[in-house]
Amino acid sequence: SSVVSRKQVYREEFLDIGFTLLIDHVVEKPQCVICGKVLSHESLKENKLRRHLQGKHPTLEEKGRQYFKRKEEQLKPQRWLLQLTYLADIFSELNLLNMSMQGRDDTYLTLSEKLKAFKAKLRLWKGKIERGKAASFPLLNLFLKDEEDVSLLDVQNIIVEHLEK
Repeated sequence: SSVVSRKQVYREEFLDIGFTLLIDHVVEKPQCVICGKVLSHESLKENKLRRHLQGKHPTLEEKGRQYFKRKEEQLKPQRWLLQLTYLADIFSELNLLNMSMQGRDDTYLTLSEKLKAFKAKLRLWKGKIERGKAASFPLLNLFLKDEEDVSLLDVQNIIVEHLEK
């Protein structure tokens, strides 16, 4: 007899128990609309998602889809603001690099060294973001500390992909 494996995919009914869809490098993962926690792809099962809701948010078990839909909508602006704070940090660094390269006494070699150092900085930042560390990005870091319902995980892959380019 052959075993038929059902592919785990996000279903709209998961919103009834407080989970929306997050795409992580083409992998579907459930994200709790209450605490923002992103669970593994393997957690795309109703019983596992329900267990999270019951364990972490037991007072919300009886809430309906409309309640969770409103919470999902509240997550979207937060993700956008996370991306915006990251971009503000990056543009600040690019501006500093630009200003440092406009000196009269700069030669091709010094400019080349500054660019090489900046590229090394980008690789370092990428590694830190991959490890969940945002301290190199002051505005992003501050936003993450101030807003308890958002996480670096919400934009981690977007930032990593941006820093790779």
